[in-house]
Amino acid sequence: MEVDGMDIDPYMHPQDVTIPQSEPLPGYSQSQNVAGGYVFEVSDIDKLNRFLCLGTELGYYRANSQHRKFSRTEVQAIDRLIQQRRGRDVVKCIKDVSILNRACKQNPTLYALAVCARSNDPSTKHAAYSVLNDVCRIPTQLFQFIKYCEEMSGQETGWGRAHRIAISQW
Repeated sequence: MEVDGMDIDPYMHPQDVTIPQSEPLPGYSQSQNVAGGYVFEVSDIDKLNRFLCLGTELGYYRANSQHRKFSRTEVQAIDRLIQQRRGRDVVKCIKDVSILNRACKQNPTLYALAVCARSNDPSTKHAAYSVLNDVCRIPTQLFQFIKYCEEMSGQETGWGRAHRIAISQW
């Protein structure tokens, strides 16, 4: 690749050559961000960890957005991972973040667990309900989880057999 009249070796370290941020680094997987610069790709599992810890999949955190409602558009990484049959990995990550207290707020983990519990994938749903007691340690968290599940149910009540059994065993 040629930049500013210089032939660049793709295996050369990026700090050895000056490349403007408006161009991708040769030999690296980068995508263009909203500001027009190029950034490194982040995996879906990293986006999941961002959501669980910060409450957003994006690369930034806004302190004044603590009490906002979550939506399914914010957890697209979870949906993609479930479609790739990695739902059990998602639930394990949710459990780890919750048990190890990696998140400053529990609401994103409860929302992500509700997304998994409302999944159409039976193994993901089973895994989500099996860790309910570990993630929801106090009644407030259980009620928040129930609220998120009911919001995702739409017109239905959201109290199917698996949901009733998991809540009754809490």
